[in-house]
Amino acid sequence: MDFEEDRYGARAKEVAEVWNLRLSARQFAQDIGLQKACLSSPSASAREGLEKQEALRRRMVRYNDFESHDYDTLDNQVARKVLRGFGRKDYRKAGAIKWVTAFSVGLVMGAVAFLINYAIMGLNRAKYQTTADKIASDGGFGKPFGIFLGMSTGFLIVAGYLVCFVEPLAGGSGIPELKIYLNGIHLKSLLCVKTFFATVLGVLFSISGGLVAGKEGPFIHAGGIVGGGFGTWSSNTFRSKIPSKYDAFMRNFTYKRDFVGIGTAAGVATAFSAPIGGMLFTVEEGATYFNHHLLWKSFLATAASVVLLQILTGLQDDASNILSYRLGNSRDFGLYDENIAVYGKEFFYYLWEIPFFMLIGAGGGLVGALFVKMNVHLTYFRRKLVPQSLPMLRLLEVVVIGVITNIIFFSISYSSPCDEYKEEYKLISRAGTATSSLWTGRYGTNMFPELWCPSGTFSRWGQLFYQPLAEALKIIIHIGEDSSEVPYNFNWLTLLMYFLVTFTLMVVTYGVGAATGLFVPSLVVGAAAGRLIGKLVKEIVRSAGSNLNVSLSSYAVIGAASSLGGATRMTISITVLVAETTGAFGILAPIMVAVFFSKLVGDTLGLGIYDAHIRIRGAPMLEEQSFDDKETNIAAQCTVKDVMAKESIVALPSCPSIRDIVFALTSCKHGVFPIFEEGDLPLSSNRKSSLQGCIHRNFLVKLVKSSAGRDQTDMSTILEDQSKAVQMFNYLQEMPEKAGFGGDIGDYQITEEEMEVRVDLTPFMHRHPYLIVEDTPASRAYSLLRDLGLRHIFVTPSKPQVVGLLSRKDLLPENVELALQYNESYAEFLAQKDKTV
Repeated sequence: MDFEEDRYGARAKEVAEVWNLRLSARQFAQDIGLQKACLSSPSASAREGLEKQEALRRRMVRYNDFESHDYDTLDNQVARKVLRGFGRKDYRKAGAIKWVTAFSVGLVMGAVAFLINYAIMGLNRAKYQTTADKIASDGGFGKPFGIFLGMSTGFLIVAGYLVCFVEPLAGGSGIPELKIYLNGIHLKSLLCVKTFFATVLGVLFSISGGLVAGKEGPFIHAGGIVGGGFGTWSSNTFRSKIPSKYDAFMRNFTYKRDFVGIGTAAGVATAFSAPIGGMLFTVEEGATYFNHHLLWKSFLATAASVVLLQILTGLQDDASNILSYRLGNSRDFGLYDENIAVYGKEFFYYLWEIPFFMLIGAGGGLVGALFVKMNVHLTYFRRKLVPQSLPMLRLLEVVVIGVITNIIFFSISYSSPCDEYKEEYKLISRAGTATSSLWTGRYGTNMFPELWCPSGTFSRWGQLFYQPLAEALKIIIHIGEDSSEVPYNFNWLTLLMYFLVTFTLMVVTYGVGAATGLFVPSLVVGAAAGRLIGKLVKEIVRSAGSNLNVSLSSYAVIGAASSLGGATRMTISITVLVAETTGAFGILAPIMVAVFFSKLVGDTLGLGIYDAHIRIRGAPMLEEQSFDDKETNIAAQCTVKDVMAKESIVALPSCPSIRDIVFALTSCKHGVFPIFEEGDLPLSSNRKSSLQGCIHRNFLVKLVKSSAGRDQTDMSTILEDQSKAVQMFNYLQEMPEKAGFGGDIGDYQITEEEMEVRVDLTPFMHRHPYLIVEDTPASRAYSLLRDLGLRHIFVTPSKPQVVGLLSRKDLLPENVELALQYNESYAEFLAQKDKTV
């Protein structure tokens, strides 16, 4: 910038020093007060209070690193001109565009899911089949192990590189980050094209590389990116957007947030082939702000995504007979084709089993809470030892953990005892074909791999350990369900080993520098534990002399749902997702009971895994309040005046100079500036004044970089001409934000002459921001900010003037229409009166 340092820069530094000095003085006074209490009463509680205050202050400092979105409807003169210029036909077209966009998001996610699923199956086939062929031809440990570990390591390097060097936000499941965004907090690069490719390709190579991970979380993240891109029809990466007359409806934070939620639902639906579960996931866990219109569009997107996924899968299986191919007969975690398996006969329960399901649910809550505790401690340690600033070290961690995982699984398979392959087991494995190949199509998983065992036997531990994680889950839940007369029970030690090994590696793997989902590992852990408990119950029944047939598949499904519920603390969506993906609709009620107890126990022991990682990230989330929430009770004891920002208000007059605007932008990081009727100084220090409105930071940046507001004649033309008003509105609402989120002057050159030019902010300012009186309970302000998606609320004196009363019937369409007709009639009366005069 080209302006005098002594006239402007020194002033900014002085204000900043005063501002920081005030905050330091307040903190110093608080510290002195607490330290005096500690000295006068050197009790443990006083010391704990001082430590707690310090911890809270550190957390508040971390909150300053985040920017919030403002989902409040823009209300300024330009916006009113634009919206009043649209007719009923324009609103209908805008509504149709939203439906088409939701449908497009579903189709794109269906295609993406099919391609990634196909690629995962292909890479796994190459790795496992090549290794199995080497075992069959040469035997031994060295060569097969070299092939298996070599291919896995190559995949792991790619998976780690995509996150550690391309886009760190593609790491993990992406669900905590999406929850943060949907709560109204900005995360740079979360929804960009680079993150999308790093996520979908990263999870492809993570699973193929043998990490204990699933595809579901990254699919959800990818769906949010697709929804955000299609929602605004723009790309920040390519610096492009599709021109549209309807920018006023499409390109704003509220619209983008809604379509990120729709994309999230489509991502869940395609990950599980579960459209209803995907929609419920977004309602329960994803979107903070949800309405019926968003629900309907999510319904369309999930349906479109799953239908396309099933069509493409049918083309893959039998393209020549696609018109006669039975779609919808496949479950994402189903081992058998539904033309063969009759799930209604396999999934059942007895009345006396309900207490066992409650215990399984409680156990799932304990296991999930233990996982969260261990993973959180490991994550803190990992952030210190392997920070994001050292990408090569993070990549090395991914490779090391992946290599160890592969060594463990391969070594256990190699050292497995051999069991006799009985003739009746052919009935259990009839879902595949007659060949002994490991991969024989979509339903051709070899459930009794021979590996190093002699002919006529199979590897007892290789049944689970020499399988991709998702295939092992299918086997644990569904093995033998198509043949009730030939039951098959896993060995006790096999299930116990698989539970312990998978749980331990799940704790270690979640949070590494690779795209890794949590759903499948949690389901596998719970399914193994559930089937173990089912075997125990079956033995108890037999020892009692009963011939009742206990459904081990039911116990496996309930255990899987309980484990996932204990880790994530979700209820409704998990119940539906598990039922849809396994076909266990017959035991829907027991699943609900188990998941309820899982959440009940888990919540008493701490946060869920996603909320825990949000806490680690330090994001200022506004969670839904509950009556038993400690933070809510604390907030109810404070008023808005107690917690509001007092010294840090930076205000502007309605017609400031460019110098004043630049000063306001560079002296603080505020996202909005109040506009006062009085005063000509940008900084307001404990001075009460009449609020004219407010203006967003990015608007000020765009006004500085353009000539808008400097010529009253041009502004009058804009406010009278609809096309020019639309052009100005689109410029102000431009998506993506080319100036950077929140606005940034950067190296924009401003001459000394331009610094003295004044800008009329009146047409651009938000004229009616939300207000709240200073003695309002802080809990009420919390609800207002969260429920309305606001970034800020201005605080007014405790005795405001009342000019009227507004009830719900006053806002009904009939009354609004009557008011408009009255205003038009009154305007005509005044016009006629002027003519007669």
